[in-house]
Amino acid sequence: MQARHLNFALLLGLTFFLTASTFNKGPLQLRIKACQSDQGKVMLALYSSAASYMKIEKAVRKEMLIIKNGVARLNIQDLPYGEYAAVCFHDENENQKLDKTLMGIPKEGYGFSNNAKGSFGPPSFEKARFSHQSGQVQADIQMVYW
Repeated sequence: MQARHLNFALLLGLTFFLTASTFNKGPLQLRIKACQSDQGKVMLALYSSAASYMKIEKAVRKEMLIIKNGVARLNIQDLPYGEYAAVCFHDENENQKLDKTLMGIPKEGYGFSNNAKGSFGPPSFEKARFSHQSGQVQADIQMVYW
């Protein structure tokens, strides 16, 4: 009899854990706008902390997005709620890197969440940070070209 109660308690606890973890996640749609052409792909990285920011190997998500009519979209169904920053660039020649001039100025379009801007380099995590929480499903990034 006690084994049945223990099994029931374990099953109930597991069900609660799985249900609770579902409530801590939700959909997120990122829309990257103003790509100057549909040629190439948008390379996007999503970061969850200042410590991991701009370190591609520590990105929560890395995606290559197709561009259609100047817009690239990323749809994530079960992203844990929290703080994030997105970084992207328009890889027009599909060499999987942001091409730059000798002066370090990007030759291809780039963008950050919150449309954050940096001076003499990328903006900080704090400037690009957005909060993903229940009810919020979309964030837009405006592509910038020099």
